[in-house]
Amino acid sequence: MGSEPVDIVIQSVGEKLRSPSQLFGSISRVPDFLRRGCPRDDVYRVDDYPINEIEHLLHLIHDNWLPSPAGMEAYVLRNSTVDSHWRLICSATEIQEAGIESLKTEIPRYDSLFDIKYENGMMKIPSLEINDATEAILQNLIAYEQCSHDINLKHVTDYVTLLNCLINSSKDAELLCRRGIIYNFLGDDEVIAASFNKLCDGVVLGRQFYYSEVFNKVNLHCIRRRNKWMANLRWRNEKWKAWLRQNYFSTRWAMISFVGAVVLLLLTLLQALFAVISYYQQAQSH
Repeated sequence: MGSEPVDIVIQSVGEKLRSPSQLFGSISRVPDFLRRGCPRDDVYRVDDYPINEIEHLLHLIHDNWLPSPAGMEAYVLRNSTVDSHWRLICSATEIQEAGIESLKTEIPRYDSLFDIKYENGMMKIPSLEINDATEAILQNLIAYEQCSHDINLKHVTDYVTLLNCLINSSKDAELLCRRGIIYNFLGDDEVIAASFNKLCDGVVLGRQFYYSEVFNKVNLHCIRRRNKWMANLRWRNEKWKAWLRQNYFSTRWAMISFVGAVVLLLLTLLQALFAVISYYQQAQSH
């Protein structure tokens, strides 16, 4: 990646644009996730920008593709009151082993693709569509944030960093696809993992990380021994049930045979128990 962001392709380079919203609407490679990730009134709000003050096409997109107002307010409050300390989280499969479930959430009217939350052992993540244009769009916006030293909130960089933490391998990508968090139009889960790893190469993160609170809560959950023990117990329970379904409940006759074997075993145990009780009663009578 060079020092300057690469321009996103416009449908007609020579087209005369009368307003920022016309410019915003003319981008040919902005994928659906960008349009769905914006609050619905954002495309209309861009006309608040005088067109001669738009420094760059990426400037227009970046300043209008933002977290929700509630998310921004929480971010500002959090970073104005405390010195934010945080560390990276583990992958999706690893945090699942610690008992954290990843749940797809729909994007309400005034929320955003960037509104990822952790509540009661569950990460709530809006769905993301990954297609041929996704990497180029995110790469351009990350480059814009990295090159713009006057930008404090680097929410796109922070968002991609979060996904890069979650997607460490094809197994992580497959898990998020299965949960409906990622819609993979590239076909190969390994490609998704490699793409996010590449996007974060050479990226510099600031102390005011947008997801610092989410990361801290996830890490706190993962280090608690009780949570690890409960997650391991649930994993063993699921593995045991899967083994039973595969070996004994795969067909109706297999199920009947298994139930019959269990009943026979219980009757044998009862017979042995009554025999022991009868023996002790006879011994006491003598």
